[in-house]
Amino acid sequence: MKIQQADETWRNWSGSQHGCPEIFKPKKIYELQNIVKSHAQIRAVGAGHSFSALVKTDAVLINLDHFKGVVAFDENRTQCTVQVGTRLYDLGEYLAPIHQALANQGDIDQQSLAGAISTGTHGTGIDLPCLSAFVEAFELLTAEGELLQCDRQQNTDIFQAGRVALGSLGILTKITLQNRPRYKLKEQIRLCPIQEVFANIDQWKHQHRHIEFWAFLHSDQVMLKTLDETDEAIQPRQDAWPSEDALLTLCSELTRRLPAANSYLQKLLSVFVKPTCYVD
Repeated sequence: MKIQQADETWRNWSGSQHGCPEIFKPKKIYELQNIVKSHAQIRAVGAGHSFSALVKTDAVLINLDHFKGVVAFDENRTQCTVQVGTRLYDLGEYLAPIHQALANQGDIDQQSLAGAISTGTHGTGIDLPCLSAFVEAFELLTAEGELLQCDRQQNTDIFQAGRVALGSLGILTKITLQNRPRYKLKEQIRLCPIQEVFANIDQWKHQHRHIEFWAFLHSDQVMLKTLDETDEAIQPRQDAWPSEDALLTLCSELTRRLPAANSYLQKLLSVFVKPTCYVD
């Protein structure tokens, strides 16, 4: 179960947090219980996506990557129970055979389910709550090694607090999600004058399921992205080379090394960003 010696370094997703913990990677629930009962200071980690020192420790760090997959589902309620180490980028494939999908999700899909739930990870959408709001129940391993079943009927206070608890109440082991039938989204990205955004954003935020934009201080245009539910045929994303992300990353690195180039590169935004549309 132990996968790392204490003199090695653990780093989070961005590399901004690091420590030298003793890392365990249990495969069974009884192994996890034994670790919890035999160590006084423990943090549990998913993808390490948090930028804060949420799981930074030099004591014991528990990796839950072996706890993944759907363990039960309710077709009538469109709910499923998922092991907490499941990564969001895998969750869609687990849900596809039972014709379920998450109701909302953020742009980044690298997080573990427990990490995304416990930190209140969200997507955009004025009528859509964060991922934690779709939790119907969870199983929690306490510091004493006890497994608690928490929902609106049992251990209610722990359930209400535990959906965004940052791991403070114990280690989540299973989570029951309220999902919805699978659906398609149409994503559109284009450049838009910033004054047009200011004039229309209060209207657009109700017209679109998701809307967001990226502003560039030396340009009078923004990158505007909208996503809406659709019945249109699937239209795959056309992968360009270099991609917009690659170009923007290159520009970011250039301006970090050559700050004087910043305003010039931002004014070239229309060269880097072309209108795109895809459905999936």
